[in-house]
Amino acid sequence: MEDTALMEQLRASLLGPYEVRRTKKQKTAFLTWVTGYAEDLGVRVTVEESGKAIHSRNIVFGDVDKARTIITAHYDTCAWMPTGAVTTPGCWAILLLTELVQLVLLVPLLAIMFFGVSNPHTANDNTSGVLLMLLLMAQMKDRPDVAFVLFDNEETGLWGSQAFIRAHPQAARRFLLNLDCVGDGDTLLFTGVPRGLRMPQAMRLQKAMEEITPRYGMSTAGGAFPKWMYPSDQMLFPRGTALAALKGKKLLYLNRIHTPRDTVLEERNLLCLAEIIWQAV
Repeated sequence: MEDTALMEQLRASLLGPYEVRRTKKQKTAFLTWVTGYAEDLGVRVTVEESGKAIHSRNIVFGDVDKARTIITAHYDTCAWMPTGAVTTPGCWAILLLTELVQLVLLVPLLAIMFFGVSNPHTANDNTSGVLLMLLLMAQMKDRPDVAFVLFDNEETGLWGSQAFIRAHPQAARRFLLNLDCVGDGDTLLFTGVPRGLRMPQAMRLQKAMEEITPRYGMSTAGGAFPKWMYPSDQMLFPRGTALAALKGKKLLYLNRIHTPRDTVLEERNLLCLAEIIWQAV
């Protein structure tokens, strides 16, 4: 009951005044709000700035240099895009084809990412990941072995996570769980680099997923890396893993993100994932 009440409070803020976090002014307003949230929990907050041409502000909660597990999400939001179809295929031929199409469209896509109009709705990408991370922070505020990071500039090229690795090379080699687009879809995907998936936390998480998801009417994607690829910050980390919620069974996809239709954030998904992560970490 307490988690549900806190979730509703966070939802009202994150889908209200802080839903769009793309410009410097918007990010500063969010940073002020989330700093106050963490301080009310008694969690230490550090803002780490980097970059000149592309200025990033990562928000670090707790002591990442002492933590054994780091839970992350990106808080920046994207520009409006002409399509919301993003696939995570189990077929490498399809994956290669989608990557080639994106390469052909690279220049116009980059122009949209950097100079386009902000997408007005960000419920799944990635307000869902931010909300889940903040909920977990409240649950684990007395756990010095767990730290949390909100990355900046994931949407424009993983700049925030690159800066984090440079600032914390040892911490970057620990188990990392990235939350990205967890709010819309009933198939949970857990993937990552091989070393990350062999970590004890990852093994416990996979077991917890199998036990808990049926109670919430959800399922899990079969197999792991290299069958499934998921493009987000965890790709840069030696022991990086990621959780996402997608649609479909054999061909997983997201069909609303990057468009004004990104308005779905399922409470069921967040409660299910919070229980899984609490049990595993």
